[in-house]
Amino acid sequence: MDSGAGRFGELKLLGMPFEIDPASDARIRAAAAELEADATPEWESEPGQLAATITLVDSRDDGLALTLVVADDGPTRLEVAAAVEVDCWCVKNHGLHQVERHEWLVGTPDALADGFVAAVRQVTRWLASAPRDTAPWRERAGLPGPQP
Repeated sequence: MDSGAGRFGELKLLGMPFEIDPASDARIRAAAAELEADATPEWESEPGQLAATITLVDSRDDGLALTLVVADDGPTRLEVAAAVEVDCWCVKNHGLHQVERHEWLVGTPDALADGFVAAVRQVTRWLASAPRDTAPWRERAGLPGPQP
């Protein structure tokens, strides 16, 4: 069963490979609240994955988003990742390109909390200082722009 929510606290965390202890849960919830104080992420949860998307540009011609994802990476590990994504304008339009990505592999509740906090801090850094236009991100990653 999938779960979407306006706030992190409304999500049902599904299919995690380990039990999240109360201290780690509190750290994760505090970090999510910090992110929600700076932006309005769209939260989603499905078995083995939790995701937040902050859309910065969403037009007919272009798109730019910040994402935070926690996903299965084997039977006992999770990967926590923070990324900047731009719409793809390649000849084969495959949707989005991750033009910057940071990731943390975790296997314990404490490491999950550490990774989640680090990912939130990276997303909030981007929110505070990164370009809100797709062109600098495309140029940096060597991606083509929209075709006329």
